[in-house]
Amino acid sequence: VDRLYGPLFLDTNLSGRTGDPKLESLSGRMQFAVEPGRLKGVSLLQETVGRLGTFGEAALLAAALKQPERLKKMERFYGDEFQELAGTFDVANGWARTPDLRLVYDSYRVDLHGKMRLHDQALDFSGTLTMDREVDETLADASGGETAAESKRVIQLAQVGGTLASPKVALSPQTVNALVGGYASRKLKDKYQDRLNEKLGEELGGEVGNLVDGLFGRKKE
Repeated sequence: VDRLYGPLFLDTNLSGRTGDPKLESLSGRMQFAVEPGRLKGVSLLQETVGRLGTFGEAALLAAALKQPERLKKMERFYGDEFQELAGTFDVANGWARTPDLRLVYDSYRVDLHGKMRLHDQALDFSGTLTMDREVDETLADASGGETAAESKRVIQLAQVGGTLASPKVALSPQTVNALVGGYASRKLKDKYQDRLNEKLGEELGGEVGNLVDGLFGRKKE
């Protein structure tokens, strides 16, 4: 992969035919680690936060994070240099499967299991993203919400697809709901309720606001 940089430790026990462009004859096991390193242009934290801006209060939180002063605070966590990228892969039939792929950054880590297609590095993973306290506090500050009660906030990643050079994160509706419930404060909601009222009138704006609350299981007080 021409986007991966760093010192590589590699332990392999692989066999296969030469001249196999899709590497489907390759089989065996490999263990690798790159530490420290860089996956050029890739930030799974930025990709995960970007999945929030779909609808309802998730969109309100995403909009808050795009304000220049808050965006600047978050961008310092979006770097592509990591402390460790490591895992064990079982290789067969053109795929490499792993139960323990991990990508560790200064302020968060990603733990994945699943498979990668060898010839084009297509990904089919799921797992978790664990934020350090500083990232959690920055997101909470953007919305006026609360940090996690525990020391670190864990986000379930329903899927990490795309390719190694350009991964794509998918979050379940339940995960988005839980994140928004933790971050999007009533103060933030009321701010955007005022904007709805200005655009739609107070009666219709209130109905739309109640619809948003209903989508996320909340009742307007």
